[in-house]
Amino acid sequence: MKSSLKKIKRSLFGGTNSYYITADKNYFIKVCKGKEEWMEKEFNYLKRYWNKLEVDNFQLIEPIYFSKNKQFIVSRYIDGKKLVDILDPKVYYEFGKKLRIFHEKGFSHSHLEVHDVIYKNETFFFADVPFFNERDHIHDLVSMKLTLNLYKLKRPWYYYKYELCSKGFFLGYGVLNKHKLKKEYEISIKKRVRLYKQRGFIFKFRANIFNLIYKIGLI
Repeated sequence: MKSSLKKIKRSLFGGTNSYYITADKNYFIKVCKGKEEWMEKEFNYLKRYWNKLEVDNFQLIEPIYFSKNKQFIVSRYIDGKKLVDILDPKVYYEFGKKLRIFHEKGFSHSHLEVHDVIYKNETFFFADVPFFNERDHIHDLVSMKLTLNLYKLKRPWYYYKYELCSKGFFLGYGVLNKHKLKKEYEISIKKRVRLYKQRGFIFKFRANIFNLIYKIGLI
């Protein structure tokens, strides 16, 4: 294992953590300094539920090793594509169907984002599970909706395609409580604005922009 970790390069995952791939492309490495409890909890979730979701073509990445002192998780590399880069409504429709079954079995991701899902051979892999089963299922739908809306702004040349993918996802998921989704979505926006404002001047500016684009209906 040690020889495999000598040479690493940055991966293209999103989020606030640092993700890497070993030079031999055998492992993912997730680093999150100052969040030892989160990291240990995530590794335990991966160990407990890996290969046990019992949902066809729905899986967690395989946990390999956790270093509490150096605060990193090693998991098996998946040579696939991030869901956010697959602008195919049919794939999102299938993801929505699988997520519905996942929820019906009592599971929830709790902070589901399109850049944390890897797609390979018609199978969806969760690459990031720090809050597994800690929140109501509606939070998965809220975070999916929000991240898709944000990517429509980050990559406006694909705006229409992301719109179709979002519709495909919710069509695949099926019947849901739209009033509850709208309410929880608003709460999520306000929470993010509040957290930004707590992180200093630059983030206060970001919070104001984020709140503005929400109020004018861009997200």
